[in-house]
Amino acid sequence: MTLRLLDPAKTKTPVDCLFDRSIDRLCLQLKRSFIEPGILTRIECEIPEISLLSWLEQNEGLVKNYWSNRANSLSLAAIGSSLTLSANSRTELSPLFKRINQLTKGSRAVFLGGIAFNNQSLTKNWQEYPFAEFILPRIEVSCRRGRYWLAVNIVPDNTESIRFIRAQLIADLKALKFLSLSNDAAQTSLHVRSIHHTPNKVQWDITVSNALEQIDAANVEKVVLSRETKITLSSPVSGPALLSKWQHASGQGYQFSLQSERGTFVGNSPERLFIREHDHIWTEAIAGTVNRGESLEEEQAYERELLSDPKIQNEHRLVVDYIQSVLSGFSNQSIPQTSSSVLKLSNIQHLSRSFEADLKHGIDDPEIVNTLHPTPAVCGVPLSNAMALINSQSDHARGWYAGAVGTVSEQRTELCVSIRSLMISQKTLYCYSGVGIVAGSEPQSEWDELDAKIRTVLGLLNI
Repeated sequence: MTLRLLDPAKTKTPVDCLFDRSIDRLCLQLKRSFIEPGILTRIECEIPEISLLSWLEQNEGLVKNYWSNRANSLSLAAIGSSLTLSANSRTELSPLFKRINQLTKGSRAVFLGGIAFNNQSLTKNWQEYPFAEFILPRIEVSCRRGRYWLAVNIVPDNTESIRFIRAQLIADLKALKFLSLSNDAAQTSLHVRSIHHTPNKVQWDITVSNALEQIDAANVEKVVLSRETKITLSSPVSGPALLSKWQHASGQGYQFSLQSERGTFVGNSPERLFIREHDHIWTEAIAGTVNRGESLEEEQAYERELLSDPKIQNEHRLVVDYIQSVLSGFSNQSIPQTSSSVLKLSNIQHLSRSFEADLKHGIDDPEIVNTLHPTPAVCGVPLSNAMALINSQSDHARGWYAGAVGTVSEQRTELCVSIRSLMISQKTLYCYSGVGIVAGSEPQSEWDELDAKIRTVLGLLNI
């Protein structure tokens, strides 16, 4: 009897062969491309449709990042970093953004990363994080308006490193896996060992009462207080796998998973900080929250409350007035008035209002970030007093929660407010939620709102 060994190439599906050919084309371009030290070289080719989170999960790397904007016009999965730029304070944002703009000019490359709530929030489990960090992906798969691309970005330090970078990239590209896998299975064996809130309910009641005293004394009109929910699991959890389940449960927001050796910051945020495209800006005010309800009638009743309750209307107005004022300083034109709408999420509903404007000459990304971030929606009014109250009252570290996450480039920057987010550290999840405290707020109802805002995440863990 003669044994016939199967040729692996002949067992591949037609789609596998398409990916192989794409890799071969990209490697050939990489071999032929002229690469200069200090200059961004981007090489890309189109590939068949693929699940980006699944691709990210099945390929190895210490640095693995994912981003998808709310409009689904750009989704990006990245392995490794060709260049990492960081800032330790707000004053360092300007040179960071300037460097990104210089490198990405005329390119489709984007830097992906985040910015903390403030410097004081980088303590405890966040102490190894910088104030801001943005990376240029080394290898990425992206979906841009329905078309899928595999790309590499290269910024060599010197001429001597080019040959090594080229050879290593070719080897890594040929080792990539493009399998059709589901991320859901990785979550089925998780068991929750413990749940701990900081502050606890007793401490929360005291903190809210202190905030209301500051409001009565006219020191603040609104302050956003937050809670950290520490969830200990039976085994480690993957950011891409958790986010995959989150997409299926509630997929209409900004979705991100930023993984490094420090941990993984994961979120599904409903709120845009801003989009800046050339000299035009879009932003929004989202504030005021009610539940969705168990039935259509109950949902509609909550919606009527959202649109008529004086406390909710006041909370929303504070954010709207602030953003209107900021945009008036950014633009020579009058800012058109728009009406509020209801943003419906899986468990809750928000009041939302959109804004857009043409920017004055010279208004750039760092000025927009430093002026808009944080907004009253995640901090309070007036901002300086609210921030001081948050810093003095908070007994947990916000880190990048309520900060900003997104993509930055010379042509276009899009950042979301990083709420509905959590930080993964091995078997531990630090899950964050916040509420705006204004005159008329009650500790119990605000505690219930904190619970509502993390209900989807707890559902992903079958809690």
